[in-house]
Amino acid sequence: MKKLFSVLLSLFMLWGGVLISCSADADSSGGSAPSHPMPEITTQPQAVSWTEGEPSKKLSVVAEISNDDGLIYQWYKDGTALEGATSKEYTPSAGGSYYVLVSNAKDATKFVKSEEVLVTINPALPKTPTPEITKNPENVQWEEGSTPVPLTVEATISSGTIAYQWYKDGNLIPDATSDTYQPTEKGSYYVMVSNADDSTKSVKSSVVSVVIIAKDELLPPTITGDLAESV
Repeated sequence: MKKLFSVLLSLFMLWGGVLISCSADADSSGGSAPSHPMPEITTQPQAVSWTEGEPSKKLSVVAEISNDDGLIYQWYKDGTALEGATSKEYTPSAGGSYYVLVSNAKDATKFVKSEEVLVTINPALPKTPTPEITKNPENVQWEEGSTPVPLTVEATISSGTIAYQWYKDGNLIPDATSDTYQPTEKGSYYVMVSNADDSTKSVKSSVVSVVIIAKDELLPPTITGDLAESV
C-alpha cells in the first residue's frame, strides 16, 4: 500500500511540473494570441479636379504598420465600396466623395479610415469655332471722280458672331469693321474675319488691289470711222 501511494505521489508531482513548465512557456511568449497593430495613415488623400477631356488625376494614400503584418486598401465613393479599388492609389472616373479604409492584412478588424475628399470633374467649355470665308474680296478699280467700288467679303460660322477688320497696306483701318468696306485710296487691302468671342480664331482673306485711275491717265477715244464721211 505504501508503495502504491509513493508511485501516485511521484506521478502527481511529475504532472504538476509539466503544467508549471507549460505555463511558464506561455507567459514567456506573451500569450497564445499574437497582437496585430492598427495601421497608421501618414499622408491623407487630397481633393482633385480636372476638366472633361483632360487626363484623370489619381487619389493616393500613404500608410504604415508597426510590424510586418501587411496592409489592405479599399476605396469608397459616396459610401459605397469600389470593386477592384484595393491599391494605395485609385484613379476615379466620376465626381463624388471618396475615402479609403486601410486594414491590417492579418486582422481586418484593425483598420483606419482616411479623410473624405472631393473629386470634381468640370464640364468642358464649348469649342470656339473659326469662321470660314466663302467669298473673298476682288480687285476693284474706277475712274477718278466716278462712283467708287466697295470691297466685300462673305463668311460663315457654325456658332457665335463674326467680327471683321479691314487693313490697307498691312495697317489696320480704324472703324473698318463691316463685311463691306469703301476704300478711298488705292493700295493693297485685306480683311481679317474672326470669332467675336475669341479673336485668336480668325482667318485672313485674299489680298486685293484697289486702283483709282486719274483722268489724265485715260487714253483718248479710238476713232473707228472716216471723219470726212461723218461731217
